[in-house]
Amino acid sequence: MLRADVLRHPVLFIGYSLSDINVRYLFHRLTKIWRAAGSKLDRPPSYIFMANPNPVEQAIFQRWGISPIVEPTGRVKEGLRDFLKDMTPAH
Repeated sequence: MLRADVLRHPVLFIGYSLSDINVRYLFHRLTKIWRAAGSKLDRPPSYIFMANPNPVEQAIFQRWGISPIVEPTGRVKEGLRDFLKDMTPAH
């Protein structure tokens, strides 16, 4: 199901870190799926919310075709809350 979703819809990953071997494997597999599916221009965008700036991880995600959204202050809860609030349409 994840494969079908990432090939058809934009994806936002929250709470993932490359320090977990399972997460690295997941993103490695997703990258292979995206490459096998065709042009990078044909696939929907993918993003990852990063609670702390990490230039190495940001570069890895970009290489995998996942755009990092970085909370520059390192305030995890407040940064995520503010980010999600900014994503919510105004009523």
